[in-house]
Amino acid sequence: MQQPYPPILVGGSGRGLLRIAARHADIANIILEAGSVGRLKLANFAEVTDDLYKEKIRFLRDEARRQGRRAAQVTLSFWVTVGIHPRPISEP
Repeated sequence: MQQPYPPILVGGSGRGLLRIAARHADIANIILEAGSVGRLKLANFAEVTDDLYKEKIRFLRDEARRQGRRAAQVTLSFWVTVGIHPRPISEP
C-alpha cells in the first residue's frame, strides 16, 4: 500500500454519509443542494442557509470525536449548486 496514501475524500450531506466521512475520510465535502441535478427548484434555494451548513459541520465534528478522531483530522470542503436564470424572477 502506498505511503503516504492519497487523501480519501467523501462527499454528501446526509447523516449516514457524514458518519462515514467522520470515521474514514481525510476530506469531507459537504454538499448542499437545491434539488436534484436537472431539477433545481427556486423555492429550495431558501433552504440552503449558513445555519444548515454549520449544523452539518457540527454533526461531522461531533461524530469524528465519537469515533476517536480529532475533529481537525477531517478537512472540510464545500459544494454548492448555483442556478443562473436568464431573466429576473419575482418573489411570490
